[in-house]
Amino acid sequence: MNILIINFESLSANPVSQWLAQHNCYMITTEYSLKNITPDAASSYKHIVGIDSADNDDLIYYFAEKLNSNVKFDYVIGIREFDLLPAAYLRKQWSLPGASLASTMAYRDKGLMKTLLRDNNIDVPAFSVIDNTLDLTNFINTNQYPVLIKPRASKSSRGISVLRDEQDLYQRLKVGLKRSSEDLINLMVEEFIDGPMYHIDGLVIDGEIRFIWPSLYVTNCSGFPDGEHIASCMLASNDPLLESLNRYVSDCIDVLPSPENFAFHAEVFHCSDGSLKLCEIAARAGGGPVMTAIENVFGINIKEIAFKASIGQKEPQILDHVIVEPEQFCGWIIIPNKVSNTYVDHLPSKCPFEQVKNFNVFASNGDYFDDERCVLAEIAITGASTEEVKNTIEKTIDWFNSTVQWKSSM
Repeated sequence: MNILIINFESLSANPVSQWLAQHNCYMITTEYSLKNITPDAASSYKHIVGIDSADNDDLIYYFAEKLNSNVKFDYVIGIREFDLLPAAYLRKQWSLPGASLASTMAYRDKGLMKTLLRDNNIDVPAFSVIDNTLDLTNFINTNQYPVLIKPRASKSSRGISVLRDEQDLYQRLKVGLKRSSEDLINLMVEEFIDGPMYHIDGLVIDGEIRFIWPSLYVTNCSGFPDGEHIASCMLASNDPLLESLNRYVSDCIDVLPSPENFAFHAEVFHCSDGSLKLCEIAARAGGGPVMTAIENVFGINIKEIAFKASIGQKEPQILDHVIVEPEQFCGWIIIPNKVSNTYVDHLPSKCPFEQVKNFNVFASNGDYFDDERCVLAEIAITGASTEEVKNTIEKTIDWFNSTVQWKSSM
């Protein structure tokens, strides 16, 4: 079969051509990724197109059409969050199987997602899609400060801002809700929920959830754009919230026009009144070290299984023997450049703690970081209990921050 893979992420994190080695794989990626691909990885593709843009998907369609005129693809797979919609449009254009455009939109557009859930009596935060400034001010008048403004389709806390008072509102409007008066606003506003957030990761095969497990964010995810790390720890099988979280996410998947085969990554608030409310859910596997954590504990790669299932290559027997009460647990840390417009130095090559099972640094001494936050390191930690994992997370981040140095010049 001929498979088009749209992958604007790190190629090493998604060795899709290895997972689908018996097929003819073609890829559209960024020129940056293409420059860093190993010769062995490049040779596993029939052809690779590099695009000189990481955020503009217009050229994806241009090159995809040219490739398809010669190849005639059987499947199109999107890897990155931003790759899912182009893949869905191309499947529709070429009448190919896979997640429909309606399904992909429901999981990408948070305004549409929450409208569908609310209309089907699933608890979600109070929200409003913003078409103009009056939608925002009306929402604030009804729900009071603080409120959260975020893009309807984004990731990694990009573009999120919290408005706590009139001054915050004024400054946000001064910057503008859109780039120019000619643009359309692509934002929504929500009630601000000050409570713990969980992420629930899983796998759907033939419309049935075959794997699901929740984890607790032990840090504030919104701090990443300010240089703060993100950390998470799996819940124990006897955690009182485990079943409730799994059931809530299952209800969301049942209500949404979900694909038949996909991995999912949901984020859910646990509110002060005990209720659960969805932050968002994505029809793709969790990024960063989320998959590493699941593989460390459960021995399965749900991203690989989902990709294979999406082209009809299902392996249900792998999921028949997954443990339901793990004897160890895993957590992880994603560390951005803590300081901007500086050089990094004294980056460690390994971690001294035996509980650290995966330690990946994505920079070299002397690298310069500008205003954009980049992932500096990803760390996966295992332990016999969730408390051991959390304690190791704390001492690992303290060690890392005290080791790494930031300099204005080199």
